[in-house]
Amino acid sequence: MRKIKKDDTVLVLAGKDRGKTGVVRAITGGGDLVKVKGHRPKVTEDKAFVTNLNMVKRHLPQRPGVAQAGIIEKEMPMPLGKLQLICKSCSKATRVGFVVRADGKHRVCRKCGQDID
Repeated sequence: MRKIKKDDTVLVLAGKDRGKTGVVRAITGGGDLVKVKGHRPKVTEDKAFVTNLNMVKRHLPQRPGVAQAGIIEKEMPMPLGKLQLICKSCSKATRVGFVVRADGKHRVCRKCGQDID
């Protein structure tokens, strides 16, 4: 179970967007083992797409069938280590804890103790 999931509100801790908040749109990665001949296998890092944060400009050439060409802005994924969850009940950036109950495992706010899910 991940500490940050889709549709969570997060605070950016590092980088050019430090201090800004946004909603997680998607999460990529997740323990995929990448094997390259002649190198040690490595696990890919989990990353999140946060709405309107970590925007970059990309130059796209004109192609037949593609409507948009030129300089476009798009979101790039951000490592989960640079994000911190914002609790819905206390509205503070907090670490995430887990509590195991009879009905399953739940995410818990470390500051106020309320369930996040």
